[in-house]
Amino acid sequence: MSAKQVYWMGEIPSKCQLSGKQIATEFVDGRVPGRTAWAIMDRSFFLSNGGTLGLGCGQLYRKMTDGRWLKVQG
Repeated sequence: MSAKQVYWMGEIPSKCQLSGKQIATEFVDGRVPGRTAWAIMDRSFFLSNGGTLGLGCGQLYRKMTDGRWLKVQG
């Protein structure tokens, strides 16, 4: 049995809310490393600052060819 696909609902910022880097094909909805706040972040920024993907930590979304954002990890 395959897992149900989960898509992001709503709009996302065009840039990482912390680094300002353009979001084009992937983003993380995650807990800001070292903080309790959450943000939409560039994947490389999130991981290089100690973020981890998983339940309660961060979810990685990837843009599909139809324009929707599919959760691929976390």
